[in-house]
Amino acid sequence: ALVAAALLQDACGVDEVRFRAVVGVELYRELHEGAERVRALLAAAAPERAAVIEPTCGDMLELDWWTGTDIVFAHCTCFDDAMMRAVAARAGALREGALFITVSLALVLPLFDLVATLECRTAWSGACSVMVHVHRRNATPRDAPSEPPLCTAGAV
Repeated sequence: ALVAAALLQDACGVDEVRFRAVVGVELYRELHEGAERVRALLAAAAPERAAVIEPTCGDMLELDWWTGTDIVFAHCTCFDDAMMRAVAARAGALREGALFITVSLALVLPLFDLVATLECRTAWSGACSVMVHVHRRNATPRDAPSEPPLCTAGAV
């Protein structure tokens, strides 16, 4: 996802779309090390693209990166309710207009509007699809039902 985001800038064809940093937070050291290896490969081919990529090993809930972030991508397939609640609590720190993209589970929070849901195939899911949800942070909370569900799973 880090390399895709760094390369996406050119695909947009808009000079104003430039990331200062593309930060990846990975809890598992082995996956973090894999991201570092891919970054090194990209650096050999396109050093200007690799320069913005910052793989980080740690807990996304404990690191302080939320307030300056414009786009968050979280692969939530294996997140339980407690994890989704913790992510939702931290997501409130995002600035107005920030995008929060989730895979499998959608945030259902008064501070976010669900702006798109896409059914996508992946290399690892075989014949199955995953649901990708794009949320936008509002300036103020919208009215919420009395007991809203925290997250929803897309049926495939």
